[in-house]
Amino acid sequence: LPWPLIPAGECIRATALGASEYSVQLSGNTSYISKPGELLPRRNLQVLQPPYFCEETIEPDKLAKAIRAHFTAFDLVEGEGDVALALRWQGAPSYERVLAFAEGIRHGLATTIERKKPLYLMLDGDVAQTLGAILREELLVESEILAIDGLVLRDFDYIDLGRVRMPSFTVPVTIKSLLFSEDPRRGRPPQRIHHHEHQPNDHGHGHGHGHDHDHDDHHRHDD
Repeated sequence: LPWPLIPAGECIRATALGASEYSVQLSGNTSYISKPGELLPRRNLQVLQPPYFCEETIEPDKLAKAIRAHFTAFDLVEGEGDVALALRWQGAPSYERVLAFAEGIRHGLATTIERKKPLYLMLDGDVAQTLGAILREELLVESEILAIDGLVLRDFDYIDLGRVRMPSFTVPVTIKSLLFSEDPRRGRPPQRIHHHEHQPNDHGHGHGHGHDHDHDDHHRHDD
């Protein structure tokens, strides 16, 4: 063609497996971000969601084993590259349970922590601020830590993390998923790209348990 080609700033791709679909969601959550300037922004972090579900008594070794096994299942070497570790939280957010949860993460990401690489932790339960503080202040993890809650992520998702927005102290999180004709993730409904904004709070252990969600219209792109 005789015309110059200009690279697109943002792209949504379609593959032989399926097309992308997205929606926009805004939510406010308590988060833990040790150093926003070093941790953000980040693009295309692969999501790993180990099949671990919290029991009444959380066993750190069981969680650590699930994390390590999931890296192996995806042919990834823990500690080599950055990933977003998505974890489910169930039950009371007591100190003892969150501490055991943090210990499991520390053991499961031992090489990452030994190399002082950043931790990107995504949780569906409202415990991110407490979890991050325990990892940093009590377990003495020297890696930079970003923990965001109120997110439901799954394997094969990728996320983009934007810079902290002032003066609202929000972090834009874009969750990108493929829409499969037959979803390989245990038969769940087609996944969509979501956009979340989270309010980071870097200090203290206390946090609220409520979430407010506003949903915009869904959009589908079939390229």
